[in-house]
Amino acid sequence: MDELYNVFIDLLSFYLNCDIKTKNKLHETDWYDLYKLSAIHSLSGIIRHVPYKGLKHLIEASKLCDDKIHFIVAGKGELTEQLKEQAKNDKKVEFIGKISDSEWRSYLCACDIFCFPSVTRNEAFGLALAEGMYYGKPVVTFTIPSSGVNYVNLDGVTGIECPNMDSKAYADAIIKLSNDDNMREKYGEQAMAYIKSNFLFNIFAKNLCDSLEKYKAQIV
Repeated sequence: MDELYNVFIDLLSFYLNCDIKTKNKLHETDWYDLYKLSAIHSLSGIIRHVPYKGLKHLIEASKLCDDKIHFIVAGKGELTEQLKEQAKNDKKVEFIGKISDSEWRSYLCACDIFCFPSVTRNEAFGLALAEGMYYGKPVVTFTIPSSGVNYVNLDGVTGIECPNMDSKAYADAIIKLSNDDNMREKYGEQAMAYIKSNFLFNIFAKNLCDSLEKYKAQIV
């Protein structure tokens, strides 16, 4: 029941955020100058730096990627200093700490690939994952049995799903996307379409009402 509640809260937050974002269009100057176009930028969400978020696997993967890929890690938490130590001497990884909602939208617009390396069922849905897809970004995730993450990212459709905690496979997925402009564009477009078709507020409201009606019928 707790897991279902967490999924519901994540979904509700996402729907409300999406409704707000449609009213806050970005000017190109808000994000275009964030990075030079000579690199592929991989963004990890504004997340708490805790074990189940799997950031250590993202940093392991970064070490296997070439220098054209720039990894941007937002957020902070109990593992931040440990993660920075792990990433020491890897110039591809940049920690940007806590950022505002406006800055977050700018980074989403500027990045090429959205990484979501969570590894356990503590990640019930993946709000940041859905947000990245809403902005038309191809995503890279791990397989998490019985988690909503693998319902949000459809392997081979909206992004690439890798065996759980397999940092080499995760790096290979990022490299594959970085080397294929057409794949990034295709997955990104399909990611945006999937989110808009399944997770926006009007869809959520209808599905919630349908589910409540079914539940009501069962208990009457």
